[in-house]
Order: sequence, then C-alpha cells, then structure tokens
Amino acid sequence: MLHTILVIDDAASVHALVRARLSDEPYDLRFAFGAEAGETMIRERAPDLILLDIDMPGENGLEFCQRLKANPATARIPVIFLTAADATEQKVAALDLGAVDYVTKPFEPAELKARVRASLRTKRLIDTLSRRRVSDFLRDAVAEARAAA
Repeated sequence: MLHTILVIDDAASVHALVRARLSDEPYDLRFAFGAEAGETMIRERAPDLILLDIDMPGENGLEFCQRLKANPATARIPVIFLTAADATEQKVAALDLGAVDYVTKPFEPAELKARVRASLRTKRLIDTLSRRRVSDFLRDAVAEARAAA
C-alpha cells in the first residue's frame, strides 16, 4: 500500500532533504511551502502522515497542528514535527498538541525512516481498531433489531 506523506515546510532545502532521505521508501511524497498550501492539499487528498515544520512564516506549525487536531476530519492524521530547534519546551508543546513525534533537523536518514514507519504503523493499527469498533457496533445493532422484531 502506497502511503501519502505531506511535508509542510517553508524551505525548499528541507523538501529536497526529505525527498532524498525517503526516496527508497514506498511513499507518495507531497510538498507544501506553508500552512495555507498544506491545508489546501489536505482538503484535496488527506495524507496518511504530515511532516510539519514548527517555524514557518504566517501560521506556525504549532498553530496549524492545533487546528488540525481540533477538526474531526483531520484530527486522526499523525503529525511529526520537524524543526532545527532542540528546546525541550517546544518538544513538549508539540507533543501536547497531539503530534506523534518530533525530529530535529538535520535528521539522520535511518532515524527519519524509522520514525515515519513507526507513525504509519501506529496509524494503521488505530484505523483497524476504529473499523472493527464500527463493525462491532453495526453487528450489535443488527442483532438488537432482530431480537426486537
């Protein structure tokens, strides 16, 4: 299965670096230069994972993540923050907003790949559990309806 990863970062060099680091993985990589462009791309086709820069002009990554997580349509898209800053406060803020991980630039190829794979694996498990929950609910509702008839 080809996973879609959306990279939202204002630096073309980061886009190139992510492309180079993940080029041998089975991903459909998409790129946006800011929150507004990223939001448009998400509406067109929801990605399986977002790699999001914290420090962007305009709406920063923390603000954008907060909006994503507040919207039921996008709340379950995992977000990995990318940033050059290594401040603990920023990491804590990112994780508290709902990010699944945090990678400091420049990132090591093996580390980025491992974190992306882990996030996609977790998303796949959560999606499977969610589908089963809906399926179980429907099965139970049908059983109750039959019993009541």
